[in-house]
Amino acid sequence: MIMIGLTAGRNKDRAVQMNKDYPAAILASGAAPVLIPPTGDHAVLERILQSLDGLVLTGGGDVEPSRYGAQRIPECGESDEERDECEIYLCERAIAAGLPVLGICRGFQVLNVVLGGELYQDIGTEYGRTIEHRRMDEPAGQVHTVDVAEGTLLCKVLGRRTLGVNTRHHQALKTPGRGLVISARAPDGIAEAIELAGDGFVLGVQWHPESLRAAGVEGAKKIFDAFACACRQRRENRQ
Repeated sequence: MIMIGLTAGRNKDRAVQMNKDYPAAILASGAAPVLIPPTGDHAVLERILQSLDGLVLTGGGDVEPSRYGAQRIPECGESDEERDECEIYLCERAIAAGLPVLGICRGFQVLNVVLGGELYQDIGTEYGRTIEHRRMDEPAGQVHTVDVAEGTLLCKVLGRRTLGVNTRHHQALKTPGRGLVISARAPDGIAEAIELAGDGFVLGVQWHPESLRAAGVEGAKKIFDAFACACRQRRENRQ
């Protein structure tokens, strides 16, 4: 069975936590989820990476703005320095090793930062708000649509150009990182999906497909199935 790493967050008491929908989505795609708690120990992270066939960067709090060369504004949320270090290192090393990577919400933002991109620390303050991007009361509700760019990995995975998504973020992509293509946008122009150009599977989405999959939304299941398929192909190619 293929092994897929899932980065975990921490609650206000610093206890490691993860929404159950993440490992459930991986299990449903025929893979084994491996929970990775926040740690800055690179030697430990290297050992974990050696056992993995893919990496999922999960949702959570805000990335520290200094990580992308910005001054913190009051609207920026609290950051977890150790989680930032853990996920940025894992993402860098996974991309370098050719591992499939799926970034979800915060994970989308980590992927962009790793490749040198910048973020809006708060959409309403720095971009403007014409649609609501942070609907915590609708964890699996399709709050708005996204327009998917033709010819992208995401378009091939979904087999469609429009998708209804949930939304729980107040930060967003400001400038894309090196090699990243914006593969979907919200009606207000906010980037909702990014992917690394090339033949590999490196995809970030701002919505939460794990919650949509749990609610039976077919497009969300396709994302996890395609990701797991890419992980299997990588393992087969290495054998």
